[in-house]
Amino acid sequence: MRACNIKVSGIHFTNVLKCTIQKSLNKHGRAEIVGIIQEEDEDSCFAQAESENYLEVYAIDENKSKTCIFVGMVEEMEIDTTDVKILTLSLITGSRNLDLKKRTRTFQNAGMTVKQVLQSNEKLNSDVQAQSVFLEDGNNAIGHLIVQYKETDWDFAIRMASNNNTFIRPAFTNKGAKYFFGLDMGQAAKEKPSDMHHYKITKAVDDYEKKVKADTNGLTKKDAFYYSFDSREIYELGDCIQLNGGKPLYILNVESKFHGEELMNTYTLTTRNGFKHPIKYNMKLIGASLGGTVKSAQRDTIQVNLEVDRQYADHGVKEFSYSTVYSSPDGTGWYCMPESGDTIRIYFPTEKEQDAYAISAVHLEVSQGSAPETSDSDFPPARTDPSYKSFKNSANKEILFTPSCISITNPAVGSIVLDDESGITITSSESICIKAEKFIEIHSMQEDITVTADAALAFYQGNTGLVLNEDVIMKGARLKLQEKA
Repeated sequence: MRACNIKVSGIHFTNVLKCTIQKSLNKHGRAEIVGIIQEEDEDSCFAQAESENYLEVYAIDENKSKTCIFVGMVEEMEIDTTDVKILTLSLITGSRNLDLKKRTRTFQNAGMTVKQVLQSNEKLNSDVQAQSVFLEDGNNAIGHLIVQYKETDWDFAIRMASNNNTFIRPAFTNKGAKYFFGLDMGQAAKEKPSDMHHYKITKAVDDYEKKVKADTNGLTKKDAFYYSFDSREIYELGDCIQLNGGKPLYILNVESKFHGEELMNTYTLTTRNGFKHPIKYNMKLIGASLGGTVKSAQRDTIQVNLEVDRQYADHGVKEFSYSTVYSSPDGTGWYCMPESGDTIRIYFPTEKEQDAYAISAVHLEVSQGSAPETSDSDFPPARTDPSYKSFKNSANKEILFTPSCISITNPAVGSIVLDDESGITITSSESICIKAEKFIEIHSMQEDITVTADAALAFYQGNTGLVLNEDVIMKGARLKLQEKA
């Protein structure tokens, strides 16, 4: 068609002076219309700007038939009243509504598909009519942990598409936050436009080299070429066109300009593989950590309920490796796993989510009435004195290192304290048993040895023995009393 005029729904232009429309991959569509309005229409124009209404841009041909070439919301409006009232109207596609709020969430279920992940956006953005249309297969499993970290849903969708070496594009002529995933490979190729008399070929060496370095699959040097031409015919981004009987090419970029009662479109095309995008990473993820609680622990891995996923229970859980201060393949090292309910963090050392692992958390304030303190009243409350180092489990068994002593405590039975000044103290509410395969020697090199008992003291060796209670009882085949020489 040969468009000779532009109309915008909701805006009454007496004359459109200029119109520019830009359509690209992974970007919101934008349109700018400049035209003359009547003074009485000024208020209605501002009412449109303040609303969330979608405005439709139509190309009108010589026969007064119209074709919708863009649908968008008002992004900016300016009125120049120097002479006549000239309105400059900037529109943006509804995909913009997916690019306003940043989210953090995880998808731990490696069996989820790309389509399931992106369709979760639709549930979160139902108020803006979010919809993802898959032109390429999105039923492949994500295969590993996926994290949306401080990203808008739009940026996240771009990154998810890049995992399939493909792209997204807004629905440029639809209301709502609708976008397409990938390229429609099943479409029939259109003939080249009748008004195309020449086209330009550009070799995009830099883009091609970047894709090759990023290990983008299936590329050849032929995919580095871009073909561009001008035409009055209206095509859409992604349309397939056959140039001069060659292999089909697909529209990569569209720039439409209306000036002097003529709409001219500049199209840039490339091969199917030329549309391939390298995998995109979220560099903000490097060094980030997400807090959570341990769901379960097994061997050297844990499952985690992350705080950011409280409202996304259907995203699954995975097993994370848990870091330790020391570990060796021969089994030596420090094995100290957190337990269910403990607070930990998932740490991301690189931009790749699959490199994440669990690490210990910051200290939390000990709540009143929680685990009892150590039995020695001389010790300060837990986690108040940096010179006191402790290792304690959920059953309140504790090893405490202080500047002057080592204390091993089991609240159920007693403690062992090795003190610099008072020596070694063993306290127990139950029995104390000392066994050895060989000698047991007790020496006091400078002082006495005192053994006391409430009921009796008994010493046995074979058939002989000595019992001290109210009486002194000695047993043996022969008893020999000997004075000191």
